Amino acid sequence: MKRYVIWGAAGFALAALAYTLIEGPWLFDGDRFSTTLPVSAGVIVTGFRTMVIALLAGVVATVGLYYQDRNHRLAREQFVHAQEQFSQQHAQTLQQFTLSENQFRHAEEQFSATVAKDRMQAEIAREGQVTGRYVEAIKLLGSDNLTERMGGVYSLERIMRDSDKDYGTVVEVLASFVRNEAVPKPGNPWIDVEVMGSELTSSGIALPEDVQAVLTVLGRRAVSASGPVVDLSVERVIGNRLFGLSLQRANLNGANFSMAMLNRVSLQRAKIAKADFGGADLSGARLEYANFRYSCLESADLSSANLKGAVLIGANLRGANLSGANLTGADLAGADLTGANLFWTELAKVNLSRSVGVHTWRTEVERREDDRLSDAIGLTVDQLADTQVYRNTVLPQYLEGDSRLQGIVDNCEEMERRREARSTEAD
Repeated sequence: MKRYVIWGAAGFALAALAYTLIEGPWLFDGDRFSTTLPVSAGVIVTGFRTMVIALLAGVVATVGLYYQDRNHRLAREQFVHAQEQFSQQHAQTLQQFTLSENQFRHAEEQFSATVAKDRMQAEIAREGQVTGRYVEAIKLLGSDNLTERMGGVYSLERIMRDSDKDYGTVVEVLASFVRNEAVPKPGNPWIDVEVMGSELTSSGIALPEDVQAVLTVLGRRAVSASGPVVDLSVERVIGNRLFGLSLQRANLNGANFSMAMLNRVSLQRAKIAKADFGGADLSGARLEYANFRYSCLESADLSSANLKGAVLIGANLRGANLSGANLTGADLAGADLTGANLFWTELAKVNLSRSVGVHTWRTEVERREDDRLSDAIGLTVDQLADTQVYRNTVLPQYLEGDSRLQGIVDNCEEMERRREARSTEAD
């Protein structure tokens, strides 16, 4: 019904518009028409019809503008509404994200706490197991049965490898075992080994198997600059079957290694002052920067040994075999090299002096006799070219007339005088 009304109104409007356009000029301006002036009548009709069409166009434009403005305001309201909805959704999303983030952090804290708790419990359980193993190993180490003592030694080695916390303790325990057991005791005699024939004519002392096992374990431990020092400062022979032993930075002060077999041992930076290595076999040993101050190395075999930077102040090297050894930078002040074999020995920058001012800590050396190289075997001027040789250094007679040696001595004396002069000026 509404549709018919609209169509009827539209038809009526079109009819009215047609009637107005056709009859309007005569209805509104008929009294102005004149039959004698057709042009004027045409102008009036055209003008009237143009006015009507213009009015109609204005009405249509007004209606269009009205509806356009209405649509624009509606669209703006919709945009504002959509913006408000977006802001609300954004705020809700942000709130949900914050809530989720807080939940995640809480879950992460709970997880971290759980992991830390589990780790702590695992560490406690592990330490309990290690403590139990340690107690059992100590019991075995103190047993009267050799087999049980051996088992205790290797159990302690396993603990030393597995637990960094117990590493130092195990090293100290094993070193203490060696110090205690390295001395023959009543009821626990060592085996005297008579070595006859052309090889050796003196007797040695064989280590008990458990002490040998401890030294082997200590020798293959992981060594670091900050690690514990192995204290094996015993006063008796501690073995003669220690091939390839590794005891870097160990404390062997006063130890007795006489006649020991120490081929290719590693004793870098070890403390070996006043120790006895008489007749020991140290061939191929790694002895860099080791401190042999006042130690006995008489008749020791040091062939091809590396003694770079070693301290041999006042050491007894009588009859020692130093052939092929590396003594670069070693300190031999006050050392006794009577009868030592120095064939192919590297003596670059070796200190053979006992003069004051060379090193400030040589006060004890000053009271000893002159350096004795008079009976050294194989010593050449070339070996002494870069050493500290002074007039008080006793050298073999066959070198005394060598002009090159005299030049080396003169240079050393001149350098010594300059050092003393600088020291005097500084004072």
